Amino acid sequence: MKRTLLILLGVIIYAALHAGVADDGDVKTAPPPRVTPEERKRLNQAYDDLGIPRIDAASTIGCLCKASLIVAVGRIESARENEVGFPGLPEKKIKMVDQMTIRVSETLAGKVEGGKVSFTSSGLFTKTSDSFENTENGVHIFIPSIRKHSAFPETEIGKEVLVFLTDTVFDYSSQPHPNDWNFNCVDAKGTKKVPLQLTRVSGMHEDCGRSMIALAEDAREEVLASVRGYVRLQSSKDAESYQAFLTRQMGSPVQRLRDDALWDMIHFMKSYHASRDDLKKALQAPGVDKRIRGHFELGYFPFFEPNE
Repeated sequence: MKRTLLILLGVIIYAALHAGVADDGDVKTAPPPRVTPEERKRLNQAYDDLGIPRIDAASTIGCLCKASLIVAVGRIESARENEVGFPGLPEKKIKMVDQMTIRVSETLAGKVEGGKVSFTSSGLFTKTSDSFENTENGVHIFIPSIRKHSAFPETEIGKEVLVFLTDTVFDYSSQPHPNDWNFNCVDAKGTKKVPLQLTRVSGMHEDCGRSMIALAEDAREEVLASVRGYVRLQSSKDAESYQAFLTRQMGSPVQRLRDDALWDMIHFMKSYHASRDDLKKALQAPGVDKRIRGHFELGYFPFFEPNE
C-alpha cells in the first residue's frame, strides 16, 4: 500500500510539473485557455503542416546556443555507471551512466579549463543530498533519468560529441525564454541553479538527448560550421544576417540542422517583429518558406499578437 501511494505521488508531481504546457515548447504559441474544437483542430494543423516534430521546438540548436554557458567538442573519456535507487523505493535499483567526462578539442562558446569537462544529465527523479560528490573538477550532482539505462544519448568511450552545457535549468515558465531573440544567458533567470549538466530548456527531460550530438564523419564539418554561425550571429545581434543564415540552414543536407533552423526562424520572427503589420510584411519577403507563412496564417494570427 505504501509503495502504491508513493508511485501515485510521483505521477501527481509529474503531472503538476507539466500541467498546461504546450507540447511545442513555445510559451508564445500555447493555445488560449478557451478554444473551440474547430480552433484546436486548426492549431494542431498549423504545427502538423510544418512536417517536423513539435516536441523539438524548444530545444533547437538556436535555443541551446543561447541557453548554454559552454558549447564544446570533444571525445568521451569516461562514462561513469552508478547504481541508482528511486526516492521512497530503496529496493528498486538500476545501473545507468549518470556522469560523463569529455576531453575537449574545441570550445565554441564559454570557457573550459584543463582540457576536459565533467557533467551530468537530468531527469524527473533525483537522489538525496549524498548524490553530491567532490571531485578534482569541482562539485557534481548525479540526476539520473528513469526512462532508459543511460541519461545520455551517447556513452561509447572515444566517441566524438558536441555538447551544450549549463548550470541553470530553463523551462516553459522562464521569461524571457531561450527561444526569444533578446534572450541573454548571463542575465536570464531560470527555474533553478544546478551543477554543470546538459542544457535543458523546455522542462521536458527528452531535451537532454538533443543537448549532445554525436559527430558523424559525413556531417561533422556541416554541424560545427552551423553552431559557430549561431554563436557568432546571436552574439552580434545582427538580425538581418541571422535571418539570412537561418534561411541557408533550412536547405542543409543534415536533417537536424534544417529542422532546427525552421523552428528557429519561427521563434525569431515571433520575438523580433514588434507588430502584426511588421510581421506580415516580413513574411511576404522573397525567400520566406511557405510552411512558415502557412503556420502564422493558420495557427498564430487568429490567436496572438507578436511579442504577446
